[in-house]
Amino acid sequence: MSIDYETELETIRSALAKIPEEIVQNFRRKSTIHVYSARLDAHHAEHDFIFRSPARCRKTHLLVFSGHNTTGASGRATISLASSLCDVETEGMKEGILKMVREPNFAATPWGTTPSLVTVSIRSRVHPLESDAYLKDRQGATDQEEFLADVFFDVMTWQCNGSPAGGVEFSWICTVEALELIRPGDYRP
Repeated sequence: MSIDYETELETIRSALAKIPEEIVQNFRRKSTIHVYSARLDAHHAEHDFIFRSPARCRKTHLLVFSGHNTTGASGRATISLASSLCDVETEGMKEGILKMVREPNFAATPWGTTPSLVTVSIRSRVHPLESDAYLKDRQGATDQEEFLADVFFDVMTWQCNGSPAGGVEFSWICTVEALELIRPGDYRP
């Protein structure tokens, strides 16, 4: 069976041209994902709540991400932080680039008039340091030996009866600590 692709393509173009512009714009709006990212100078305090030792404090970097997504028909959406970095990890850095080092805090809130629930699972891909590289915070070198190459959020939306709810819009925000990855010889003016 031979398919005339040009004829089929023209049939599709003709059908698309008949869709009202309002529906096309709504589809484009819902299928466009916006993610915002920022880097902040931050302080990290570690508290040992069992032995109640004094907090360990250090200067670090904090990456803040936020976005708006929609779950698919199965009620699932996956967000990758590495694909959301843009240039936030290198902007203003003279030696290295920022790498995520701790699993982030993440919150999602569903949008809409229909009640729905959101659950999230977090997966990360750990990457060891190369032999000549090191990670440093804003105070200097650390003993950290690995970083997160990527972090994935599997967002699932549910109806109140526990069955999946597809097509649910949600906003999300997350914060993650980052350290500067230094590779000797990578200086940028």
